[in-house]
Amino acid sequence: MAIQDNITQIWVKFSGRKINPNDFEWLIGPVGNTDLIKDKFIFELAEEEHLEIQKNLPNSGLLEKMEQIGISDNDKYQLNDKVADFYENTSNYDFEVWSEWKGVFKPFGKLLYLIFSKRLQQLNLPLNSIDTAKGVVSEIIKLKNKKLKKPNGQFGTE
Repeated sequence: MAIQDNITQIWVKFSGRKINPNDFEWLIGPVGNTDLIKDKFIFELAEEEHLEIQKNLPNSGLLEKMEQIGISDNDKYQLNDKVADFYENTSNYDFEVWSEWKGVFKPFGKLLYLIFSKRLQQLNLPLNSIDTAKGVVSEIIKLKNKKLKKPNGQFGTE
């Protein structure tokens, strides 16, 4: 483990607070290695958990259905249809991104890049607008349980 990872863990233990994982299940998930993460993490996780990788399928979204986030019927009714469509069909959208770290925050962005992003190939936030001038590559990658494969070749979540 890199020294910056040890320092970060000490800082989190010192400045953070302990939680009961059962109270914050949405925080619990797989953890990557401390070397290069990049896309390697997804393939390793899929292999370990016997999951099927689905990349960039048409009409693929960050969510299968808005109901996954526990939204009430009343809240869903009030939700703009375009918002729901974005989350359920994210692959149908293109983005133009212009972002930049400003003022006193700029050194922290550079520090984040030097300490973590470059080594892990994660948290690759643009430091200035030139970094995204040629576009950003994004993919919708879903990991599906192979055991829930339906006869027609589709996957289910029953």
